[in-house]
Amino acid sequence: TKAEGFRIGRITICKAIVEREPVGESKEFNNDVGKVFCFTEVLDAKIDTFITHEWYYKDELKASVRLKVSGTRWRTWSSKGIDKNWTGEWRVEIKDVEGNPLASATFEIR
Repeated sequence: TKAEGFRIGRITICKAIVEREPVGESKEFNNDVGKVFCFTEVLDAKIDTFITHEWYYKDELKASVRLKVSGTRWRTWSSKGIDKNWTGEWRVEIKDVEGNPLASATFEIR
């Protein structure tokens, strides 16, 4: 996806970030996971900018996290605590500084 001259190289949902890389990537997590991360790799950013991770549970916005992008290959992430009662469909929408959608990832809490 291209916007402002950059693109999303990778987006994944995982259990942890170790040395700036996702660990425990999955599309499904048990309801006792506690916390999940949305890892995003941004490529070809020519100027410093921001992206936003919007966390949705059953189409309800639960969190919005603004993340700095500063480099031609920039890895960043946000996390969301997961209550064990929040089972079902989740998604994270990645938006540029103007709110335009760039990419999204879906996952399920079982």
